[in-house]
Amino acid sequence: MRLYSRIDDYLREKGLTFFFLETHGIIRGSPSPQYENISAGFMPLRCPGFRKGRGNVRAGVVILGWISRRFDYRDFYRDAGFDIDQDHIRAFLKPYGVKTYSGLKYYRITGKTDNKEAYVFQRAQMKAKKHANHFIMSREAQVGYLSEKFRIQPVITATYDAELFGHWWFEGVDWLEILLRQIDCRNRNFTTITRQNISGCRTASPVCRCVNHRYQAGGEGYHEVWLNDRNDHVYRHLLKATERMGDLAEKFPRTEGILRRALNQAAREILLAQHSDWTFMMKIAVLLIMHKIALQGTSADLRICMKRFCQGMFRRGD
Repeated sequence: MRLYSRIDDYLREKGLTFFFLETHGIIRGSPSPQYENISAGFMPLRCPGFRKGRGNVRAGVVILGWISRRFDYRDFYRDAGFDIDQDHIRAFLKPYGVKTYSGLKYYRITGKTDNKEAYVFQRAQMKAKKHANHFIMSREAQVGYLSEKFRIQPVITATYDAELFGHWWFEGVDWLEILLRQIDCRNRNFTTITRQNISGCRTASPVCRCVNHRYQAGGEGYHEVWLNDRNDHVYRHLLKATERMGDLAEKFPRTEGILRRALNQAAREILLAQHSDWTFMMKIAVLLIMHKIALQGTSADLRICMKRFCQGMFRRGD
């Protein structure tokens, strides 16, 4: 995403009154923010941008690596669907008959070994409480330091992918509950708030104009994971396919039978081709060839659907 000097015109037009961005979206703005990256930056029309935490709050991708070294937490990848004998669970493997994830996970991370130890709920809860307390102490120390240095009330943003809690990090929901309860039960030098509760943020720092500055998640905030010299060639095809899909939807607004099925299939193919996982995996060299072939196959299916539409090979009512 590129920030232009009047982008807040469009943000406000769409009803967006604030947004979150990478740290360098503010600290590299012009003029430089008075309080570095601990307060909101504003676009010319006063649409505040809150920077994502850096150096104090771990991002979701980093946490995944952090979790893998916390051996008492539940192992996401070790699943009963792969451990149990296939004949015993054959009735649950329909329609494809292959082993897959069941959601039943009996082991903890243990370490870099296939000999996993049994998951112990109480131990995992103790570890979650320990990490919640550590998070709180770190924030108290951070707030104390920033308050003394700048003589203001700092604003610290903690942003995570929602799927992290309870999915990749099974105990993440418990950690979050413990965290919020512990913050509320004692008189601390900080509290949890929403963006709407921030008072005086518009006078905390001068207007920060983020002009012609790129920022995005992934690759240190520059979208490099999804746009690099290994995958940049796919975007012109995706954009053209999306344009043609829109044309087909407008040309055939009311269809039935096989024509409707084919149009839906074309829509599914383009949604699959647009999935960010493709370009993400193309970034990883060891998977490059395999996933490039798969993406080409999806694109070929889409082209077949569109070609048949253009040639009138699908008959209405079939």
